[in-house]
Amino acid sequence: MKQAFLIAPLLWVLALPAWADARGAVLLEVLKIAEIVKILQAEGETYAETLNQEMLQGKGGAGWQLQVANIYDPDRIADTLSARLDAELQGDLREEVIAFF
Repeated sequence: MKQAFLIAPLLWVLALPAWADARGAVLLEVLKIAEIVKILQAEGETYAETLNQEMLQGKGGAGWQLQVANIYDPDRIADTLSARLDAELQGDLREEVIAFF
């Protein structure tokens, strides 16, 4: 019985990061980050093609395409947004944002 009283707080402390990760996932879902990333990628690629045509006379080539693909990589964008939201929205503030959306 004494061990249960010692182990229970330890389990609770170990569960906190998992709970925080779950709330972070909920935050990304309610903010529709996946949809936002798709829009950012599409708009960025469209704008990059405009730049290629207007400023590079359509000669950006494979190097240009590679740079654009790296800049507008959906995983990179999502990871960056997730990290910033996680850093800026903690505790009660995160819960308020989740409740609002």
